[in-house]
Parts: sequence; structure tokens; C-alpha cells
Amino acid sequence: MNLNAYFLSNVDGTHFAETFAECDPERPLFIVAEANMFQFWEWVGVRYSLWSAIGLSIVLCIGYDNFESLWKGAHGMDKHFKETPLENNLPVLLAPEALAFGKTEEEVRKELGSSANEALVKSNVFEGNRPGNSIVFPLLTSRTLGALIALYEHKIFTQGVIVIWDINTWYAGYDVANQMGVELGKILAKNILPQLEKPSDVTGHDGSTTGLIHYYQKHRKE
Repeated sequence: MNLNAYFLSNVDGTHFAETFAECDPERPLFIVAEANMFQFWEWVGVRYSLWSAIGLSIVLCIGYDNFESLWKGAHGMDKHFKETPLENNLPVLLAPEALAFGKTEEEVRKELGSSANEALVKSNVFEGNRPGNSIVFPLLTSRTLGALIALYEHKIFTQGVIVIWDINTWYAGYDVANQMGVELGKILAKNILPQLEKPSDVTGHDGSTTGLIHYYQKHRKE
């Protein structure tokens, strides 16, 4: 059975109407993915909840075998993080990495306006020119994806609790430190996506980003 999945991030009426217009009114299955609707432990952070009962919608879309494979990939990375010495531990090695693209305080103030809250301004500033990393693999399987998600979960945990921010990354503190970086990443990704078709489309990036896009174009499988 094939299912088309649609995601509603909030109860906005317009978003609901536009999404529901794609559906046969007699056939939709609605899943309200909220902490008070599904039982899971209080230590499961909201950003890491796909492994729990909240993942029901994923199971329905990809099938339980694929979801189990996703779990196994994550479990393998969990064991790696727990058991591997620090000098070879991937999440620990990735922890010092930060955003490579900057946004100055002046740019932030211009973007937010003169009346912007000072805390908001500071949280939007990114110094940039930091080391970054790119992970390239020949085929994205559910197991590979599970390992990749878990890798970055443990990296963020390491940054927050051990290395850099000294905050509890599993709860609200992580959102404060991370959300603006997520938003900046979305902006950067939107600039890159239209340029993935052919090498001549790739413009306006640093040498590293351009090289990675060209590598992807050369090795991708249609």
C-alpha cells in the first residue's frame, strides 16, 4: 500500500486548507504527533523523538522493515559513541565544527531593525570562517540515514554538555543556541539547490562548496 504523507507544522488554517486540497476527503488518516498524544519518556528531547512512538507516521510511510533498519543504523552509531576512544570517536571529532558562513552584528541589526531585542541580535550573529565538514556516501539507505541522524545527535550533545556551550542540549537550551543556525542553513541550502543540475550553474560560492557540488554532480546516480 502506498501512502502520500503531508506534514502540518501548526494549526494554521491556510496551511491546512492548501494541504487538504491534495487529499481525497474520504480517505485521509490524521496523526497528531504531540507529546501529550503519544507516551514516551521525559528524557526524549523533542528534536530526537523520531525513534519513539512519534515515529508512527514514518513507519506508515516507509514500512516497519525500513524503520527498523533506521533504528539499527542509529544503534550502531550509539555504540560507536559509547565505546570508541575519543581520538577516533566521530561525534567527538565533529563537535568543534561550527558554521563556516558568517553573519555580522551589523548585518543582523539591518535585517531585524533598530528595535530588535539585544538577545535576539546576539543569537543571530555568526562569526563564520570556522572549519566545517561534509559527509559523502554512495547510497542513502534507511540504515545510513539512521546512523547519520544519530551521529549529529551525539555531536550536538557533545557540544552542549562537554565541549562548547555547557548547556542542556536535550531541552529548551538547545533550541536557543541552535535554532538561528538552522534558519541560516535553510537560507544557504536554498541558494545551492537550484545549482545542482549541471556544473555551469554553480556560481557565487567559496572553493570548498563549489568543489563539493561538482563532486556530487559527478558521482550522483539518477
